[in-house]
Formats: sequence, structure tokens, C-alpha cells
Amino acid sequence: MKFIYLISVISTTAVFSCGVQNTTQKDSLNIETMADNDSTESALDFSKYVLNDSLRIIVHDRVVMGYWDIQMIFEADDFRSDHFNTYTTYSNMQNFDKSVDGDYDGIILFAATYKDVPSAQHAFQVLKTRTQIRAEDLEGQAGLRVEQVRIFERIRTSGGLFVQKDKYVFYLLESCETPPVCESWNEYENLFLSFITEKNEEIEIINADCEKDEFVVQKIIASR
Repeated sequence: MKFIYLISVISTTAVFSCGVQNTTQKDSLNIETMADNDSTESALDFSKYVLNDSLRIIVHDRVVMGYWDIQMIFEADDFRSDHFNTYTTYSNMQNFDKSVDGDYDGIILFAATYKDVPSAQHAFQVLKTRTQIRAEDLEGQAGLRVEQVRIFERIRTSGGLFVQKDKYVFYLLESCETPPVCESWNEYENLFLSFITEKNEEIEIINADCEKDEFVVQKIIASR
């Protein structure tokens, strides 16, 4: 089920680490979302900052045994668990066809909502492990893990960042093109992390840069 909220955005001024000063005055936006008073508020603020009035948010129900690649990224227990029920797209699109694997044009962020913090932590630990597996290591095998590794092979080439905060796992999309804001993808990543973390808070990330062909797991503190 999707819920439509009318969200009013007030005028804000902010200076972020990528050197962008933003002063905006927006009217109310029609946004499809399920509101929480936690890190999704910060993710929403980041998305508003990047996409402005074109921002559209859609909440998707998890489908048991749903082999859409964006859902498979967030699965941790071979579909045997109810560990998460929804995932959300932050984009400038009115609709998102989840059946078209890898077609994420216009989307800047995905967020999976888990039933509690331990479930999100478990899913992130699984991500840390499976992003390090290569497709050739699973030759002749089948199942969710194989499908996930194939997806991670693609992300390893284009770039992307995974992070767990509260009961959510976020996937910040990247590419080999210029980022939507900021001068570089490193600055863009830092911008996102500065939205969802507290000052001087250390957070663990799984990060891949364009054509680096690797996922790096590290703990960092976002600069401000």
C-alpha cells in the first residue's frame, strides 16, 4: 500500500562540504511516502536538496520471491524472513518500473525499511560479505546469492554506496558521469552522509567508485 502525503518545505539555507550554498523557497510538494521521524527524514532532506521540486518518492511493497534486482539487493535470508516489507525510491520520475533490471535513470537513492535495527544491521553485514564475492566464485551455482553477486558486479563498475542507519539500509546511486550536485562523487557521498549522520559520528560504508572494480568497506566521519 502507498500513502500520499502533502509535504510543505520551508525556506532553508545550508552550506555543505561540496561547497554548495542552497537557499530555496518551495511550495507544497505532492510526495508518495511513508513518513518516519528518523533517518528517513534526513534522506528526504538530502533528496529535496538534490532534486528540488522534481523530487518524487514512491514506496514499494516487498514481494516474497520477487526477483527484481533492486529488491534482491536488500534480501538477507533467501526470502525466508519478513525482515523488511518495503523499499523506497527517491527520484525525479512519476513511476518506476522495477521489472526493468538496472534501469535506474532519474533515481538518486533507494532505502529499504527493516522491521527493527538488528534486522537492518544483519542485512548490512550480509551486504558486506556478498559485495566481496566475484561471479566466477559461484560458477555453476544458483539462487539468491548468485543473483545478488551479479548485481554487485554491475555496481562495482558504475559505482555506488551502501550504508545502514537506524532500521534502514540506503543505496546511494552513482555513475561514471558528473554527479547531480558537487564537483565529484566523493564530495557527493560526503554530502549524503553529512545529512544522515550527527557531527563527528563515525559510520561504516560499502563503497564502489566508477571502474575501480572493487567494493571498499570502511568507517568514516563525514566532513562538514
